[in-house]
Amino acid sequence: AGGRIEAYRLMDMTPPAIPDRVKPKSAPKLVIDYTGESDPGRYSGLKMGQVVDDEEMGRRLAEVQEKAKKGERLRPKIAEEDYVQPYADKRNTGPKMVPDWTPEKIDEQARRAGKAIAWAKKAKAGEFKKDPFEILAVEGSLQWYCMFASLLVSFAFGRASPEALGMIGMDSEAAQSLVDTLQAPA
Repeated sequence: AGGRIEAYRLMDMTPPAIPDRVKPKSAPKLVIDYTGESDPGRYSGLKMGQVVDDEEMGRRLAEVQEKAKKGERLRPKIAEEDYVQPYADKRNTGPKMVPDWTPEKIDEQARRAGKAIAWAKKAKAGEFKKDPFEILAVEGSLQWYCMFASLLVSFAFGRASPEALGMIGMDSEAAQSLVDTLQAPA
């Protein structure tokens, strides 16, 4: 408890001056003028449809059509349209979630994707099938030799082999000598 200032006191050093607090940010207040007293865009006087005089109505319609042809706004802006939301200035954002893409990086990524798609198409077409002569095929006399050798090795090194020979009528010394003889070639 105490933090860095306490560490200065424990080392008999004078602590540095504490900086003034940073002033909190203040957002501009948005005051919506519903009556049109301070916001000219909210003028609530006579509307064009409320004019009784036909000549005045014709002049106003002509003015509106001219403004529309020029591309001007037909009504003035109100305060809410010019309002900027506080803290929306993008100054205090975190790290970028997307890497900085350059045209070279985009081209490289497209090349990689193209290679992957081409490899998948070739694999689907069967271009990468192995040579039929490379398949491990044990046939004929080699198959018989492998079966005999596996039986010989399993019988020679099996712990139950002397007991199995004893069950068919061999005495234990003869069974052990046969197992030892079978272990020599293995």
